Amino acid sequence: MKRSELYKSFQLYDFFVNRYSYTSFRLMGGLSQEGELWLVSKDDPNYQVIRISNRSTESAIDESEKINTIIDVCKQRFYLKNVRFLDIHVCQDEVYEEKYDTSCIEIGFHSGIDLNEIYPGVYDVIHETVDEENEIKRLLDSINSRIRELKLKERKRPIFYKFLHNPIAVTVTLIAVCTFMYLLTFRYSSRYSDTATLVYLGADYKMFTLGLGQYWRLLTCGLLHSSLLHLFTNMFSLLIIGAIIEPRVGHLKFLAIIVFGTLTASLTHGVMSGNSLVVGLSGGIYAIFAYFIFYYLENKLIDIRSLMPTIVLNLCLNFLPNVSWQAHLGGAVCGILFYYIYKNDRVNYAIAPVILLLIGGLFFKYYRDAYIKPYYGGTDMEVVQMIRDSGRKEYADHIESELYKIYMSD
Repeated sequence: MKRSELYKSFQLYDFFVNRYSYTSFRLMGGLSQEGELWLVSKDDPNYQVIRISNRSTESAIDESEKINTIIDVCKQRFYLKNVRFLDIHVCQDEVYEEKYDTSCIEIGFHSGIDLNEIYPGVYDVIHETVDEENEIKRLLDSINSRIRELKLKERKRPIFYKFLHNPIAVTVTLIAVCTFMYLLTFRYSSRYSDTATLVYLGADYKMFTLGLGQYWRLLTCGLLHSSLLHLFTNMFSLLIIGAIIEPRVGHLKFLAIIVFGTLTASLTHGVMSGNSLVVGLSGGIYAIFAYFIFYYLENKLIDIRSLMPTIVLNLCLNFLPNVSWQAHLGGAVCGILFYYIYKNDRVNYAIAPVILLLIGGLFFKYYRDAYIKPYYGGTDMEVVQMIRDSGRKEYADHIESELYKIYMSD
């Protein structure tokens, strides 16, 4: 293909942008070569990445490493879980066996993948022109106009729609909720003790969780944090790991890892400790972190040696005072199990029951054998008073009565 016929590539480029809302992207680091255009679509069900080239298919024989790198770049930049790649060459080469789906197109000629079945009208796009320079200018104006139209349409979408389609919507929501709960904790702690405030707002505390049957605390404890440093370290970790993992597994799967990781962490701590106060989302974060390590090692996207400082640091943190290594262990085990459940972007229903068995076993052990002692009557009565001060006198009286039954039953 002569360089002077580059306009034919732009004719195809215009077709995919205007008909199927593809957009172009630039490649850095010398990946892109002269005479080729790259397109990407997050919504097209057939091919998410397309290369249009005015070079022959022979030039693509030794480019598999480069193409795989570009596919990985697209996954990272556009949050794509799966990518199918289409290689289009504007020439009259015959396509026999290629590593990637390949099609050659010219005026009155096509070979390889029958694109007309996927993109009707594509073979009619290429046509001769007398003024090649003006043809390219016209096509670029058409392409830029369409891209501006798509961007304007995106900006006009409702905020709720944008939020749902935010690739890290769950991560942002969790950070916002945890921050709000910390501000609420700060407000109450000006009148009551920090411990009573955290219990009142939903901390995992055996006297209430196990003794009063308030098992929802096994989850709500993850939304509470004991200090500004505690909040910052957890939210910073969540933002870093969440921005990597959530776009790749999707909102619901990411939320499931966090929720079940937090639940497993709380139960593991409950089985292996006494009546202590448990707050923080670190159990769920450890689940995501474990998933992250296995995901990136399996896909050969990272060298384990580059992760060693982070792994060693997190292991060392478990030996600090007031840090529950039991909860972190439970969360990490849960994250590893979820990796095998979600492996290859499909839910492995054969492994999924293992999570339920793990949680069920921990809960049975927690319910039957865990102990509530030591008692902290001062804290318990302060929580009751907080309930009473909030205007729920009957509920406060009921809680106080139940607590006395537990004290007297020993």
